[in-house]
Amino acid sequence: MLHDPVCGRRINRNQAYARITHERVIYFLCCPVCQAEFAAAPERYADPKIGEPVRGPRDARPHHHHEAPVEPDDEGETPTEGGRARPRRRAPR
Repeated sequence: MLHDPVCGRRINRNQAYARITHERVIYFLCCPVCQAEFAAAPERYADPKIGEPVRGPRDARPHHHHEAPVEPDDEGETPTEGGRARPRRRAPR
């Protein structure tokens, strides 16, 4: 069992609301409030003893369960809308 670094709640890694990688450690968060708090001040909440170390290249990417995947445009830049990443659009069937 892991602990949310913001509120201290025990959480199952497979049921975490989000996970954030900070300085090669993965932190599991229980809700959007804790996710926002951690994202705003990771140095305040980050403690390698609470998270799990990154094991491979797949783990090194930031991952949030509730964000759409983003594709770079033709120049390799990530498109944005109002400062947020624009989700990729699926082709109509």
